[in-house]
Amino acid sequence: MKTKAFFIAVAIVAAGALSAKASTVTFTPNAAGNYMDIFYTPSAGSEFTNWDLVCQPQIGSILDSNTGQRGFNTSAGSVPVDTFANTVFSAVGAGPASYVFTQYNPGSAFPPVPADQPPTAGASGIGNTPNQLNWSIFDTANGDGAITGFTPYHMARVVFSAGGKGQISVKVFDTAHTGVGESFQTQYGAVVPEPATFALAGLSLLGLVAAGRRRS
Repeated sequence: MKTKAFFIAVAIVAAGALSAKASTVTFTPNAAGNYMDIFYTPSAGSEFTNWDLVCQPQIGSILDSNTGQRGFNTSAGSVPVDTFANTVFSAVGAGPASYVFTQYNPGSAFPPVPADQPPTAGASGIGNTPNQLNWSIFDTANGDGAITGFTPYHMARVVFSAGGKGQISVKVFDTAHTGVGESFQTQYGAVVPEPATFALAGLSLLGLVAAGRRRS
């Protein structure tokens, strides 16, 4: 049976966040199926404060080719095939982001901090052998709301190994949802049959129905 990798992006909004002012998070896989982009628009009339990103591989690893690069100005042109996460301001090159690395520290050149091993399914999740990417990203800037011409903000890109499978969870906070946040999630690496496989399955079902009629 022929199959291919197909990415299903599903946004699940936390209870109480379904008002007209709710934030928007969109998950967009690339055509080759080796990374997921995350886009964000704050709820109307509010400003971004912080967000949480959790990438849980079930098969394979999260890849990070440029480990010292934590964020990237995605408004400047081409975006590298690299794992990174932004705040609203760092996404448009207006200021740096700050990070708390609960799991997977990508390291830094100055001060010199070595990167952890890539987050990998089945790893211990202790020390420098993470089993997920778990980051909190924030800034204290003012004026980072839904700015016309800049939204949706390109907040992150998550790169995964060939054949990888897992879940990406996001929780965003703005001044309209302080301390509560709104949650979104998606699966990556889901496998579904080719269209030809669906057609064969349909023919098989018709054959079973016809055989049943002949016996009755």
